[in-house]
Amino acid sequence: MRKLFLIALSVLVVTIVPEIIQAKEKYAVLVGVGQYPNLRESLQLNGPPKDVQLLREYLTNVEELPEDHVICLTDGGPQLPTHANILAALENLKEKLATGDFALLYFSGHGSQQPDEPGADKEHDGHDEIFLPADVKNWNKGKQAVENAIVDDEIGDFISAYRHKGADVWVVFDSCHSGTMTRGVGDEIVRTRKVLPKDLGIPDTFSDKRGQQSRGHGDYDVSAFTDTSTESSASNLGELIQFFAARANEETIERLLPRGAKVSEQDTMGLFTHSLVSVLFRYPDVSYDALAQMIIAEYASIPHYSSRPQFNGTNMDQRVFGGGSEHNLAFRATLDTESKLLAAERAGKLRGFDKGATVSIHPNAADTSMIGTGVVTEATLTESTIAPNWKEGAAVPDKKWKPVHIRLVQPAYKPTVRIAEVETIHDADNLRLRDIINALEKDNISLVEFSDYDPDADYFAAFFDDKFWLLRPGQTLPCSVQLLTEEERRKCERTRVSEPLFWSSPDDTRTLVLRAARARNLVKLQSFSNVPASLKLKVEIERKKGIGHPGDPKTRRFSLGELKGLLKAGDKVYVSASNGSRDAWNIFFFYVDSNLDITPMQDYGESARVKSKARINMLVGTVTNQTVGTESLVIIADPARDGKEANYYFLAQEGYEKIATRGKDNLRSPQKSPLQLIMEGVWKGDKNASSRSMNAPSPQGSQAHIRVFTWWVE
Repeated sequence: MRKLFLIALSVLVVTIVPEIIQAKEKYAVLVGVGQYPNLRESLQLNGPPKDVQLLREYLTNVEELPEDHVICLTDGGPQLPTHANILAALENLKEKLATGDFALLYFSGHGSQQPDEPGADKEHDGHDEIFLPADVKNWNKGKQAVENAIVDDEIGDFISAYRHKGADVWVVFDSCHSGTMTRGVGDEIVRTRKVLPKDLGIPDTFSDKRGQQSRGHGDYDVSAFTDTSTESSASNLGELIQFFAARANEETIERLLPRGAKVSEQDTMGLFTHSLVSVLFRYPDVSYDALAQMIIAEYASIPHYSSRPQFNGTNMDQRVFGGGSEHNLAFRATLDTESKLLAAERAGKLRGFDKGATVSIHPNAADTSMIGTGVVTEATLTESTIAPNWKEGAAVPDKKWKPVHIRLVQPAYKPTVRIAEVETIHDADNLRLRDIINALEKDNISLVEFSDYDPDADYFAAFFDDKFWLLRPGQTLPCSVQLLTEEERRKCERTRVSEPLFWSSPDDTRTLVLRAARARNLVKLQSFSNVPASLKLKVEIERKKGIGHPGDPKTRRFSLGELKGLLKAGDKVYVSASNGSRDAWNIFFFYVDSNLDITPMQDYGESARVKSKARINMLVGTVTNQTVGTESLVIIADPARDGKEANYYFLAQEGYEKIATRGKDNLRSPQKSPLQLIMEGVWKGDKNASSRSMNAPSPQGSQAHIRVFTWWVE
């Protein structure tokens, strides 16, 4: 979306009344299948039971669902995730639900596909999506089906029944081929949650048929199968929210997480589930739409293995889990008088208490008054150690191990960008790459580090054709220079590279590396996404008739979730911000395109002030086919205090391919907000800038907040 054909800004006064909807009763059925006795060893999974454990902990501790309202079916548990047990749990839930209730259905494990069920309505692509229970067997020729598999239509029937009873339903699939699982409604580090049809004994003719029907189709439109608008006449019909770990033709993975942690602190979990629950722990009052955008941003800031999560629903603006819960996320901590540090219990990396995070300290869980602040100095998955900064005159604990309580103020920001080397078939080129990287390392570029090949790197570097090349995660080198067997090379040549590679001359590599690091770091600011509920930020896409669903009007507005985060040429991107608080906010919009441009949406010097009870609407621009790949809209919201306006224009940069001049001065403002101090430190290479600037928030609690909206242009 390099050309921004129009930038329009309008402000009008509105009255904002937040929608508060509270479910009567909340239930969850959590299914995690890792062990498949009837499948070969290489298809066994480790993550699903831990996924269920992580989600169950959140539901019972944060959402405070009663233990008997959370039904877990997983390996080694009291209820094994067999075909019969899963269907029985879904049937029992149907008997319990009533109007106004809420149900979460969660499935973690293997997915696959099989031919249409004989006699059933034919799917447009000739196959059914299936979820594999623990007792799944191979293809049954007589039944013309995979024995004991759960078909998408079966799950769809249960969802429809729940909704017709007036219950809201949230369904989450962390499995491959999950993109259309509800359409019936209408290496040891990384392992794919995918079982190929041939692994289940399905005849080759199905794979041939599927390839013919899917070729050129690209993606299967989830919303076409789950659109329930024809049922809207039912006055008590419940809402439906759907989260999928991948599109129908993609794979999802499990791996050791968190990334970058010590091996002793990692565990195997689904990448999608880990991302979802990590966001929920930090922001339990988030809406489904905001949660979806945060997950997409998380995926965009890490190697996502070509998997693009999908989200849609009948009311994505609702709060998660039916809303209404009081989240008292205060964690008990004790004072160690010898080291003067707080050892927090249950407040570790999974809840955002990573090294560098800032916290507030309170005398007890019910008291919101602060007796100090602190910075996390060490952290494991479940615990953290905090250096306190006591408030002057506060009643500081004077006894060893006397308890206090902490709350997360701001998650840590990890600005280091890692670039890994990728070898080609030419030894001379590989030696040249090593020489270039040695020179870059001696140059000591701020917050950039280089390594040997590492699948978790932010970028990958190679040298061929007398050029230095930089690849994003998921990109590959040209087939001609890859280290491949003959068979792998033939397969590679049939694969289309969807995103252009960055390159530079050997003498200009520093410029490319710096611009790539700045763009990546700005998107990583998603970790600062502590946006208050009174400030509503929304991105919508206007799409012309013929590109959206059949029967659409001439144009229609979609959320990013409805379009699965996939934009096409001609789409118009709009952003809005509604300020429902009593205070004014300074709100800045930055567009980060796939060519490393960081473009401010407001002119330099233009007021970014949004007054109390006001709304700002902006046309970001029109998508073109000039660039493809990952793009983001970064929104920085800073509370307006003492009539001063913050200024973030210093974040702007031209893309690596300088094809336009925007005429905006690249100047820093004299006003210094906490985020500006952080970012100035980041660009200057001060790794302690985050901890220092956020260590002592002002009495008014003034600090900048970030939201990142991310999409892919195809």
